[in-house]
Amino acid sequence: MKRRFRCPVQVKKELVVEVLSGYRTEVVARQHGMSPKTLSNWVRQYQDEVDELMAKKRDDAEKLKQDAAELEELQQRYDQAIKQLGEKELELSILRELVKKAPRLETALAWIERGHPVRTVLRICDVPRSTYYYHLRHPERRKPVSTGRSIPGYSYDKTGKVVSDIRIKTYLRRLFQGPNASFGYRKMTVLLRRRYRLVINKKKVYRLCKELHLLAPQRETSHSVPKKIANNRTVTGPNQLWQLDIKYGYIAGVRRHFYLASIIDVFDRAIVAYHRGKTCSTSDVIRTVQKALLKRNIHEQADKLVIRTDNGPQFISKAFYAFCEQAGVEHERIPNQTPNKNAYIESFHSILERECYLRNCFERYEEAFAEVDRFIRYYNNDRIHGSLKDWPPKEYLRLVTSGALKPKEIAL
Repeated sequence: MKRRFRCPVQVKKELVVEVLSGYRTEVVARQHGMSPKTLSNWVRQYQDEVDELMAKKRDDAEKLKQDAAELEELQQRYDQAIKQLGEKELELSILRELVKKAPRLETALAWIERGHPVRTVLRICDVPRSTYYYHLRHPERRKPVSTGRSIPGYSYDKTGKVVSDIRIKTYLRRLFQGPNASFGYRKMTVLLRRRYRLVINKKKVYRLCKELHLLAPQRETSHSVPKKIANNRTVTGPNQLWQLDIKYGYIAGVRRHFYLASIIDVFDRAIVAYHRGKTCSTSDVIRTVQKALLKRNIHEQADKLVIRTDNGPQFISKAFYAFCEQAGVEHERIPNQTPNKNAYIESFHSILERECYLRNCFERYEEAFAEVDRFIRYYNNDRIHGSLKDWPPKEYLRLVTSGALKPKEIAL
């Protein structure tokens, strides 16, 4: 009796798939050691199921193909976006250098040497390609950079005798072991010259101390109070921008100075509040600002008040910074050596010097304080101001508030 060919249904379907895929029945049967007739029966039995399975596989393959195409398209768009973003960042970096008046060709050469695309860099720098390639064909001759003379390894004393660096290091160790351990390289240079009569430069002493690890670490300057730089602004009304500064006055009778800290409103040029005294500490400045805030009812206005000062010790203190944060006032400081950023309070102090200080010779503090009080009342209420259409500050503010005068914008 002939043995029947037994195999699982899944294997039968796989053999039917091979036949339906185009292979001859006899070839498939011979490869798997079975009868062609049996394989033909399986084809008739499972053809419908296999056709559905193959159709599903074709659909899945087509879907995977479409997904792969969409993924490839998204990848191309992503790569293009990354490329454009990189070009924009490169353009910003190059333009920052060009703003500093750097030569365009030299800037382009430097960025190309860093590995950036030639065409992109030349386009950003606005350098013709012919100029770039001409420079490559005809490079300018550059002088070789000197590396300086080599370290001699010795010095001389005042008698002309050679003293090796090893012996000088021994001298330095002795000096640092004594009471002079806290000295820096400059004072060590003085000691080497005086005690050991060496003819030596402080730069060499610095190098030897560095080799011996004898240099103390540099002190790090910490700025605990953040600094906000004064920006250009446009003032269109009162209580938008105040300027604060300190002015000195002289008492001839006691040969002493007194202080005047005053706050001016940039819009109407009025002195909102001031402090005059024998001292002017941070607490005095804070009290003056508090008085000005209450006088103008700043807590009732919606817009944030800006107070601009220089970098005096009273204004960079932690106490003044904390007060401004608590009062909701924006404090900005002008850069160093730029008094023009604080021009309005500087102008008032010039007027005060010319029309008050120089016209009086004060004998006592009380006399000076009374004269300053009188002048500031006169300045706010009666003194006409050319920039205020020849009105005093107080009257100008009243006319603008009532609508009788049209204010002009102040750009600073």
